Amino acid sequence: MAVDNPHTEVNGRPTVEARDPEGSGEEEAQDDSANQASASSSKKKKSNKKKKKSSSSSAANDHPTSSIDSSLTMPSGIEQHYFDPVKGKGLLATRDFAEGETVFTDSAFVSAPPMAQAKKVAGGELCNACFQPVDGAGVGRNTGCKGKDCQAVWCNRECESRGRTAHHNVLCKGNNPAIVPFVNFMSTHPFLSLHSVARLYARILLCHSPTPPESLIKPSRPATVEETLGHTSAFASISELVRRKRNPGWEVEKQAFELTFKEALKLLKEGMDPYDEARIARGEQGGIRGKGKWTVNPDFPRDVAQQLFGWEGFMRSLGRANLNMESQGSLYCIHSHLNHSCAPNLSTQHPPSQRGIRQATKLKLMANKPIKAGEELLITYQDPSQSVTRRNLLLWREHIFGPCECPRCEKEMGELDEEERERLKRFEMTSEDKEEVKLRRKQAETLQKEGEKRAAGEKDLRGLEEELRETLGF
Repeated sequence: MAVDNPHTEVNGRPTVEARDPEGSGEEEAQDDSANQASASSSKKKKSNKKKKKSSSSSAANDHPTSSIDSSLTMPSGIEQHYFDPVKGKGLLATRDFAEGETVFTDSAFVSAPPMAQAKKVAGGELCNACFQPVDGAGVGRNTGCKGKDCQAVWCNRECESRGRTAHHNVLCKGNNPAIVPFVNFMSTHPFLSLHSVARLYARILLCHSPTPPESLIKPSRPATVEETLGHTSAFASISELVRRKRNPGWEVEKQAFELTFKEALKLLKEGMDPYDEARIARGEQGGIRGKGKWTVNPDFPRDVAQQLFGWEGFMRSLGRANLNMESQGSLYCIHSHLNHSCAPNLSTQHPPSQRGIRQATKLKLMANKPIKAGEELLITYQDPSQSVTRRNLLLWREHIFGPCECPRCEKEMGELDEEERERLKRFEMTSEDKEEVKLRRKQAETLQKEGEKRAAGEKDLRGLEEELRETLGF
């Protein structure tokens, strides 16, 4: 992530960093965790453990769960490793890497448009799949959706094929008219996590369609619902409500948050749930039909739909997006394994395309110091220029672990006086937080008024959520 505001919508990360994995909205991750913990106990490495704040127990709903994705083919020189149910999974080097060497590259599993560019993507200025400018992509190469009221455009036929099968066939206003209210809602509520969840749900649905996305396990083969859920469940996962409750001022913004996201889920269900009552009444038989043909085939697995479109599943999906999302808005299956250190041995880059423009949906991880075989590969989730107190407070709030035990934090904590160390371990509110509470209260009140006006049929207060995102990290 770029060293921008560490509060970037639901969690950008500094450019030297990545994120912390999370498990699926399914509870299987916890069972996997228990099995993998016993299998890997003999291999535990001493490194920066993602610890829950000290307490008498470590209940599963208090910290993220994650699991090994054994179906993935890992790049040469690295391997997955499961540490324990609290820290979860990570990556180890299986050979030495020199400083400056590329350790691995990764392509996005799910990509949502970076918030600064979302309107340009929706308006057809940027590619709907890779988010590169369509102007200059090559004469006659770029292609548009041509669906009713849909302005999506792609750089080329490859991007079009990938974009349509990964998400667009469900999220297109022309192809799926029931999605129009939700797409319009997203245009006025530019929460990056919400875009990410919508594209992930679309990908899962489209695995049960005439146009499925390509398999990650067997390229050139169609992905299945089971495969895609397996990749999803391996990401680090926790309910978004657990994260939000750690924000200063949660009590004043809770009502506005629930009002906004319950409306979002209602519209998401109407547009994408194969078992939505209105869709069943239209005779769509547990699928999605548009333009006289099936977009999602009938009899999509009902239990999967119930899980995705229930409130708890939706909150877990938002939490997953926020824990794992790289700063430009994408989720990566391999990159999501990387654990945190305030003195990481990897840095993250978005490599340029052939046109010389940084790619928002590609990552290159490079060694920023020599790495020995057997060492854990680490990035930073927070701006490393911040104080040890601030870094740890944000790690505890946004990534649900701490205090950080990396060598840098241990050294800097040792330089604090005893009172400061104790305050850090308790993650107490700072003077910065007290000012933030005032701002959150003001913004929450405005957001609530917007919801009330919308319910009464009045026009949305445009731009409010973008302001909230930038100032508060929604």
